[in-house]
Amino acid sequence: EVLIGHNNRFCGFGNIEDSAGNTLFGKLSCTKDPEEAAKVISLDTANIIRILAPHTIVIECSRFPDSSVERLISALAKNLEREHRFTKETLPEFIGTGQHICHAHRGIAMKMREMWIKQVIHNT
Repeated sequence: EVLIGHNNRFCGFGNIEDSAGNTLFGKLSCTKDPEEAAKVISLDTANIIRILAPHTIVIECSRFPDSSVERLISALAKNLEREHRFTKETLPEFIGTGQHICHAHRGIAMKMREMWIKQVIHNT
């Protein structure tokens, strides 16, 4: 999920359409296996990494049980390295969250952003 989108609103990464009009959520609905899901989202994730260069990507995964989220992240990182020429050093950190509290990462991200801005202002 891209945290800041149009007009500083949250932007659902899974709702972005590809050239054929398919959404990432739609493509993921066809698989129940975390490793297969990693293959499906690797190109979209690679493009986001190349364009936005995020330090961290939070994967909130309600399709799989919490134990499978780590398998998804591991398979995604391996696929990005193998198929999209990233290295461990050029990949962002991946954090997986389960389905206990939907969109819980948003509040944390916004608070961290506010703290960072205050620190930047204080140091200038």
